[in-house]
Amino acid sequence: GPALRSLSQLVALTLPLPLRTLQQLHRMSRHVSVFYSLEVMVVAVPLLSQIISNLANGLLTESSFPPCTELVEQYGGPCLAIDVEPREGYWLMFAAVAMYLVCGFDGSLTHKYLHRQLYPEDVPPPHCCPTREAREDDAGPSKVLL
Repeated sequence: GPALRSLSQLVALTLPLPLRTLQQLHRMSRHVSVFYSLEVMVVAVPLLSQIISNLANGLLTESSFPPCTELVEQYGGPCLAIDVEPREGYWLMFAAVAMYLVCGFDGSLTHKYLHRQLYPEDVPPPHCCPTREAREDDAGPSKVLL
């Protein structure tokens, strides 16, 4: 997922491929990036640890679920315990999200640079990115906010 997006952008930035091929690669790269939601998992893991663990750990008790009596006698501890420990994979996912924020999403600096190189005829609307001179002309020099 995220590696494919970043690698495809790296290929588009570094290899001298025909323009049509680069445009197709860029289009494919944009579509690939919407199929993973690692940023949701970055938030979900701590929420799961804090909220769900506390709810689930008291859910099955010896009084609410009779087979728990035998399980507690044989193995000890609570009948059901959920414990979430972020390990290496979580931190790798966290790094992937950081990399995605820098270069992966549409609107990132990398995306804007690639789009401008691959589609030079695609000029943004005048109200999107006005120059300082255009803002001064519209608002007057004393009303320009930078």
